[in-house]
This record gives sequence, structure tokens and C-alpha cells, in this order.
Amino acid sequence: MQLTPRQEAFLEALRDLYGKKQKPVHYSAVAERLGVKRFSAYDMLRMLESKGFAASEYILAAGKRGPGRTMIVFRPTIKALQRTPQLAKERGEWLQVRDRMLQRLREGADYRELMKEVLARIPQRKSPLIYCM
Repeated sequence: MQLTPRQEAFLEALRDLYGKKQKPVHYSAVAERLGVKRFSAYDMLRMLESKGFAASEYILAAGKRGPGRTMIVFRPTIKALQRTPQLAKERGEWLQVRDRMLQRLREGADYRELMKEVLARIPQRKSPLIYCM
């Protein structure tokens, strides 16, 4: 399933915060990490949840017992965690393309010819990162 770059940013922030804390994350922590309003973070995490990349649960605030106001926290799902290696692979492919192009430019290749070569290969690529050039 494709995610927009903004959705990817929220998912990456959620995965990173969850990885550091090793427990579900309040949406305000994601908002702070990304510099957005907490309601924007809440809405985006709910959207990621609807797509199967996040899961939510209600918990009592730390140190509270019995009835009281609960907080909603989010964690990445297995689907979200499995997505990480694919993104890393795609990023690695992009870095290899970039390094080859830079080397060829240092060797005196014409940048217009390099661009034609890369553009000709775009239909063969499934990675959206190739479009970031």
C-alpha cells in the first residue's frame, strides 16, 4: 500500500519513538517530533491505523489507578515494522545511483546524457525514491 511522503514521515516518527521507548507512544510526542499540532498528529495516526500501519489503545496516565481519564497511545504494527527494510533497500538503491552519477560527472560525463539515462530507466523502477532526483 502506498503512503504519501507526509504519511511516511509520521510512520517513521512513530517507529522511531516506539523503538526508543519500547512502549506505545502518545500522539503529542509524534507531534512534537515533527513540529506539528497534536491534533494533526492524532488525525494522521488514526489514518495510519485505518491503513493497518498503527494500532491504538487506551491507557491510564502513569501513576493513576482505578477510574479516571484515559490516554490514547499508538504503536506501529507488524505491517509498519516490515515496511522498514523495504524503505532501507530503496534508499540504498538510490544512494548507489547517486554515487554512480556523481562519479561519472567527476570523470567528465555530460549531465544531460546522465539525466536522459536516468529518465529512461524510470518506467523500470518500482521505487518512488528514483523520482526524488
